[in-house]
Amino acid sequence: MNHNIFLSFAFIVLAIALIGCSTPYQSSGIMGGYEQTRLGQNIFQVRFQGNGYSSHGRTSQFMLRRCAELTLEHGKQYFTLGISQQLSDIGSVHGNAFSFPSGQTTITLLDSLEDPRTNLDASIIITETNLIARGRLSSKASETLNAIRNQQAAQASSETPPVPESQYGYATFYTNSPSVKKKPITWIVNGKKIGVMNHHFPASQSPRHSDDPHVVSVELPIGIHRVQTETEGPWQIQTEIEVKPNEDKIYRLSKIGSTRVLHTHKTIRRKSNP
Repeated sequence: MNHNIFLSFAFIVLAIALIGCSTPYQSSGIMGGYEQTRLGQNIFQVRFQGNGYSSHGRTSQFMLRRCAELTLEHGKQYFTLGISQQLSDIGSVHGNAFSFPSGQTTITLLDSLEDPRTNLDASIIITETNLIARGRLSSKASETLNAIRNQQAAQASSETPPVPESQYGYATFYTNSPSVKKKPITWIVNGKKIGVMNHHFPASQSPRHSDDPHVVSVELPIGIHRVQTETEGPWQIQTEIEVKPNEDKIYRLSKIGSTRVLHTHKTIRRKSNP
């Protein structure tokens, strides 16, 4: 008797929990969800059933996401809808709004992009529906999606034109303080260590070029760069320098009163490339 009462109570609690909850993005279950049937080698019928609390726009986006996920699970990037879907104002997905009045559609998986006007990119659809689906994606689809994104990143990198030589400049650092012999200075630019200084120039001398063994020198793209030093001595600074086209600069680390400063000692202007 008590066992039956407990089961009845548990069923009531479950029913209350489900009331007011729309169908999430999931495989078909007690609250609805998606399912598919294979009709051919690359042809599938996809269905999504939402409950009474699921809006038409929400179920249409879930339908389209499942089509994209299914495409990725089979190692493809593109697919096409077998029957032209009715455009509506349910919201944008992949640049268009799609409606699935019957709760089902037929898709054909494609080996490559054949017609940009009708072919859909699964990777884009997954990105655009991630929020509403709470990022739910099968491991097979994730693997294909990551491979597509890596390929796109590599292609974008290879297509990036090289920066002309004039877009770089040398920044050279030195000091006249003999204390660096006992307490070397580590130079850090933009969070990256570029060298250690353990030699100095006498007060009356300075480096003439960036290859001097007593300096720390680095080639940087034009723009603003963060410079800092690390040392057990008093020569710790944090500042910024600006690199300009066709200019190399020599900076001296010195002391003004009790303050350590980095200032431009010399600017060397190079002839610009024709």
